[in-house]
Amino acid sequence: MCKFKTIIIENISDNYVRDYFNCSERQKTYWESYDYHYGNRDLFFEGDNKVIISLVPMDPLYIKNSCEILAWNNILNLFPKNKSLSLTTDIITDEYLNIKVIEIIKNNPGINIIPLRQSKEFYVLINYLKEKGLIFTISEMLPNEVEFFRDYYDSKIGFRTLSYETLSLNSIPVQIPEG
Repeated sequence: MCKFKTIIIENISDNYVRDYFNCSERQKTYWESYDYHYGNRDLFFEGDNKVIISLVPMDPLYIKNSCEILAWNNILNLFPKNKSLSLTTDIITDEYLNIKVIEIIKNNPGINIIPLRQSKEFYVLINYLKEKGLIFTISEMLPNEVEFFRDYYDSKIGFRTLSYETLSLNSIPVQIPEG
């Protein structure tokens, strides 16, 4: 049985899933490509003994060559058989992926789950896994009590507020446009 220390969820698409259908075909192609290429970097996070869950399969040759160079031998790439636009939701709704993820967590109690985005969908997934009685850690997740601040500072006005406050404390001569 393989022992894993980490599950990395490439849930970049959770950020744009609500706006996806309003995008032009060119924008959709851009975001799909961005998601795929950005996600491939996850291979280099957290060392060996990890599961990378991606929206689409990673290139097996890329994984093989990278692992040979780094002397790693325990990398597993999982992806939904029936994908939607939200990978995090797919972990719950795609039967194959759901079974595999639950099996991996059961066989590796205390495994660390790391998302690329702390989306609302991710919080739903974590609650779902907790309801199943699974034992895991989430080292990079904000507590539910600060969800408002996460969502606020991830918005245009929140980012500008935070930037203004940060820049005024450090007296950096940067002008943020109004609006």
